[in-house]
Amino acid sequence: MRRSLRLSVLLVAAALACRRAVPSDPRAAFDPEIVDREPGSFRQSFDGPPGKLVLGTGWYGLERQDPTGPWSGFSWAASSPTVYFGMPESKDVELAARVLPFLYPGATAQTMTPILNGTELPPVALPPDWREVRFPLPDALLRAPINELRFGFAYTVQPSKVIPSQDIRNLSAVFDDMAVLPAGRPLASAASEIRDAGGGRREATLRGSGLAIPLPAGARWRVRFGEARPSRPGLTVSVELAKGDGSRKAIWSGPAERLAKREVSFAAEGEGAAMLLLRLLSARAREEPSEPSVEVGLTVPEAVPPRAVPGDRPPDIFLYLVDTLRADALGVYGSTLGATPRIDAFARDAVTYERAWSPSSWTLPATVSILSGVYSFGHGVTDLDHSLSENVPWMPEELSKRGYDTAAISQWPLGESVSISRGFGTHTFDVRLSSKSYSELARGLFWQYYFGRPDPERPLFAYVHVSDPHAVYSPKGEDRVFAERHPGTLPDWYYNTMIFLAKDLRTKPAEVAHLRALYDGEVLHADRQFGAFLDFLKSQGLYERSMIVLVSDHGEEFDEHGGFDHGRTLYEELLRVPLLVKFPGNRGAGLRISERVSTVDLAPTFLSLARREYGNLRLHGRPLPETPGGAPRSLLSEVRVRPSGPIGAVDLAATLTGEIKCIHNALPEDRFHRPAPPFEAYDLASDPGEKKPLAATDPRIGACRDELSRWMERAKLAGDLRGKPIRDLPPEEIQRLRSLGYLQ
Repeated sequence: MRRSLRLSVLLVAAALACRRAVPSDPRAAFDPEIVDREPGSFRQSFDGPPGKLVLGTGWYGLERQDPTGPWSGFSWAASSPTVYFGMPESKDVELAARVLPFLYPGATAQTMTPILNGTELPPVALPPDWREVRFPLPDALLRAPINELRFGFAYTVQPSKVIPSQDIRNLSAVFDDMAVLPAGRPLASAASEIRDAGGGRREATLRGSGLAIPLPAGARWRVRFGEARPSRPGLTVSVELAKGDGSRKAIWSGPAERLAKREVSFAAEGEGAAMLLLRLLSARAREEPSEPSVEVGLTVPEAVPPRAVPGDRPPDIFLYLVDTLRADALGVYGSTLGATPRIDAFARDAVTYERAWSPSSWTLPATVSILSGVYSFGHGVTDLDHSLSENVPWMPEELSKRGYDTAAISQWPLGESVSISRGFGTHTFDVRLSSKSYSELARGLFWQYYFGRPDPERPLFAYVHVSDPHAVYSPKGEDRVFAERHPGTLPDWYYNTMIFLAKDLRTKPAEVAHLRALYDGEVLHADRQFGAFLDFLKSQGLYERSMIVLVSDHGEEFDEHGGFDHGRTLYEELLRVPLLVKFPGNRGAGLRISERVSTVDLAPTFLSLARREYGNLRLHGRPLPETPGGAPRSLLSEVRVRPSGPIGAVDLAATLTGEIKCIHNALPEDRFHRPAPPFEAYDLASDPGEKKPLAATDPRIGACRDELSRWMERAKLAGDLRGKPIRDLPPEEIQRLRSLGYLQ
């Protein structure tokens, strides 16, 4: 009897522990990337802050020529540009855009065929001047949580081929405003605003369709309003709760003046996310010269009590990859620069793997290894001429089998042609053709996805790939702090890794220092945005119970071995990457593990967390250790890249045995077409910078050489897993790769 009672008490205690209140950070409710200033619409103005209509592939970035008019903000479209948007409120929506086709002597009439979630809509004729174009988006074709709208143009032309121009881009049309909105709503309708008033207070200006503030469901909330000042008498304001499933709940409604000093409380039952809708209901009077508005103050929403999260489902998994992030740029890995305060704070809740190795030194093979758990020789996607084979294990598919909802938001250009999107229920590419996207855009797109999930009770695997520190480095505003400390003397456009290589600027230390300072400014931006992503997870009650991983695919060279790029060597400045893992419940918080691990270990770690058997998948990785003192192991890294312009091909493999690192070169030359030895070895304990190769007769290299030979023998037997050949990359992917320096 006593034993039974003790067991019952333990079970109750365990259940309560699983449902304990999770502290949240409600400040994220006013994150400018996720507050919706025009609920029910998705807009991209091309002039000012990003909108909720997200540009995907096929766009040439944002440009400006004149301070006013159609050229104050615009973007050129190539042959098949894509936009993404969430689920509209209205059942009767249309796309509206101001667009001008690319005109040249003898050009035929341009037509645009919209393709909504894979279904072609009737073609739209584009008039030969700036004109607003509209067409309906059938409700039957819309799908949660993210919609994909692609435009297929009748022709695309390089200006250099038809008019006197040096422009070699492929252009179809130019846009200066675009929106998905309820049918008939003006394209230039006014949007609400929200401002920080300090002390947890905000001031909002309600216009048009109002304002939507994100909230997590599953708690009771309290919001206090301050002063309310309508622009004219007789305006009515409503306060509602909106859920991702389209349901609405009225909280309060009345004359705008009566909202002042009011406190409202409401429950956001169920799973998933919610939004607090503040709407201005009164229509604009004909004689009124401007849109009606209401100025209102409000506090950060408070959970009363904080949300309790059920603990009877597998943890959510968030894999946040920062492209080209060097480990030594982070304070937690020894940097004293102060560029990563949010990541360093995150390390206090996470396990820091001090010596994590990447399986390759450029993004494509390294990322495929992370998502498959196998080295490059196993998945075969080593270069641009192979796509992922169905024989390769793929983590999104395996997690789906365990009931996970899987989503990817990628700001790296490849994916469609090499089949990386396989297994993801939602896969979006927030990518430009001639400029990079920044991580705040990915966070805004992730919020749209998260709010509109059809089944929020399913565990979630989210892969977010951002590219802030990737070349070209162009930090803005406060992120230029390091560049101002190390000024350069060259024109801004010189500070490009490709130009530094072409002009051999390694002989100018001050210019190299300025280039690195620009990179560190981009790291500072990436750090701040990662912190905002964590704030969002906390605000939704997801942080404590989830696994959250911060990792990079590879580092970057700054003349350590003669280069200013990545993907052409296997030295430590490229292979040593940051890897911080916050386990569910923050177990192991603050631990630092010095044993060597590889990012191929992430896939088996996630599958173990999801209680997914994977013994038959032939993974090369193993679950990451959660405590120090693991057994030593050898690791592998490979890179095979074709020649590009003046940069030669490389075919390298490296392994680690203890502190001895061996590198095999299958080609007689290095990337600079200089004679290269077939074998190098370094003692990383005494020579961490890899400046003093060990002699071929050094007895320390024998075990490492033998281990590398065994890896290479295994690679010869892996032909059945090799990727499928790709005959030709699409022109737009070639353009993206060229803009990032992968192709000359």
